Amino acid sequence: GGSTISLLKSCETVGVDTQFMGNVWAMDENALKAAGDAANGVLIQSAWHPAVAWVGTLGGKDFSNQDFIAAFKAKYGKDPDEDNAIPFATCQGMAQAIAVAGTTDNTRIRDWLAARTAADPVKTILGNFHWDEKGLPLDKPFLITQWQNGELKFVYPLGQFPGTSDLVWPKANW
Repeated sequence: GGSTISLLKSCETVGVDTQFMGNVWAMDENALKAAGDAANGVLIQSAWHPAVAWVGTLGGKDFSNQDFIAAFKAKYGKDPDEDNAIPFATCQGMAQAIAVAGTTDNTRIRDWLAARTAADPVKTILGNFHWDEKGLPLDKPFLITQWQNGELKFVYPLGQFPGTSDLVWPKANW
């Protein structure tokens, strides 16, 4: 949000010359509008992007990222963003845990989640999840996106999904 906008506008004002700029804070469409051209070329880690074709489950049936996008647009009249997708995916995972555990008992839900493996993961619109003994996700790299001419483009991982855009490198000067 605001600190990112301030940083980008400040770099633009003083003419910082950099080949790369990454941002750990998400930037939604409003932040992009506020930052303007200063956001061009900035890389952002992300858990979700509309171009990624992950398939989760909902009510015991496949429910893909594209299904989520269509349902969200139908309900709210606008495209979803990462801040909409993350809580939905969390609910997908909890629904799977409750359905299999047959209860809302915290211990049984936690045990089911902890027992997930690469072969039998929690399936969400953010991808498949299983965790190590500390509860950290395994085999789950972040997506990398880049603001390119006013659009948030999906640039990494390469070759894993259709719709990956070329990385703009080096970042254009301000």
